[in-house]
Amino acid sequence: MKAIPSILFSFCLLLLLFSCEKDKKSLNHTPSAAPKTTSPKATVKTNELNDLQTLDWSVINDDVMGKCISPYLIKHRISVGCTPCRKLRLVYIFHINDTGQLLKMNKDYEAIECNLTKKQRKELDSLILNYLKKKKMPSSLYNTNFKMGLGFILKC
Repeated sequence: MKAIPSILFSFCLLLLLFSCEKDKKSLNHTPSAAPKTTSPKATVKTNELNDLQTLDWSVINDDVMGKCISPYLIKHRISVGCTPCRKLRLVYIFHINDTGQLLKMNKDYEAIECNLTKKQRKELDSLILNYLKKKKMPSSLYNTNFKMGLGFILKC
């Protein structure tokens, strides 16, 4: 008989914990939490990426982080961490042709909590664009238009 109240108490704690986690996740995904720039004027039909495309994009994001974003932040002595730079997320609409070349990318919005000036943001955009234009995309992304992000968001 003594075990029933402790089981009920444990069950209530679990319910409370799961409801808090659900609320925490919904707070992290609110669009108003990230400062946005204006969206492109022309509406572009974008594709949802399937699992293979998402995996390929993850590799590209890691590559851009290692070859463009991280070296740029190091060059400008901007350290990544919960206080100085916890969020640098650049979301673009990408246009890839049938041979895997990036035709263009239009910035949809950015969520930046780093000490970057407007000039540095433009330099970083240009650096990423030039890097991706030289890169051949994986075959899963050939002949697609899609919206995806580059960068990072630390959970602090």
